Amino acid sequence: MAYESFALVYDRLMAEMPYDRWLAFLQQCLADGDVRTLVDLGCGTGNLALPLAAQGYRVMGVDNSPEMLAIAEQKRLNMHSGAGHAVGTLQFVESDMCDFETPEPVDAVYSFCDSINYVTEEADVQRLFANVRRALRAGGLFVFDVHTDAKFAEYAESQPFVLNDDDLAYIWTCDYEAPLIHHALTIFVAHDDEHDGSFARIDEFHVQRAYDLDWLRNELQKAGFADVKCYADFTFEAADNRTGRAFVVARVAL
Repeated sequence: MAYESFALVYDRLMAEMPYDRWLAFLQQCLADGDVRTLVDLGCGTGNLALPLAAQGYRVMGVDNSPEMLAIAEQKRLNMHSGAGHAVGTLQFVESDMCDFETPEPVDAVYSFCDSINYVTEEADVQRLFANVRRALRAGGLFVFDVHTDAKFAEYAESQPFVLNDDDLAYIWTCDYEAPLIHHALTIFVAHDDEHDGSFARIDEFHVQRAYDLDWLRNELQKAGFADVKCYADFTFEAADNRTGRAFVVARVAL
């Protein structure tokens, strides 16, 4: 997928996403252990890594888009002076999620906003899980979410989706042939000169894959994780076939 232009409007398009709920879920997962170091896989423009760093965690944000990371880094530099003590605890690294490296084992790795659905080959998911396992200390925690088959089917039934603001508009269509969903977005962004009245066009094509939760659980166990739990939609209730966004919590065996 091409993020060069998309990165410039990403935060505007994602403004209604439930970042506060992701943070709350993660913090509940972290509450039972002594966690200081985190890796954010698929960190985008840093909307989760930044507030965690401001709370005093040492965070490494990983993304394969240099354009996204440039915006995240600018946000880091612009952090409010009241969080200045935490700015040095945050770094951004350009890397594929399957290949990232940490200088030393970390306490927890998380990946939200259905980032792992963008890994569309089973072998690459297996490689990702093995890589996360290598990055974690004994007893370390891996927390991520995925959209389910039910959610992708809902998208396909509900599309198209549209936005029509004065300076930004899009039409988003999707086609789901299990297990792959193909998203097509056409975005129009007003040029900076407000008197010009013209728009720039951005075309985005994304592919995601739905994974069976039992398959994910088994692959995590094969990779060395224990006590793997699957929860439903920002709760700690067990996921079932009605779940739209599943949360997976796994811990490295001690």
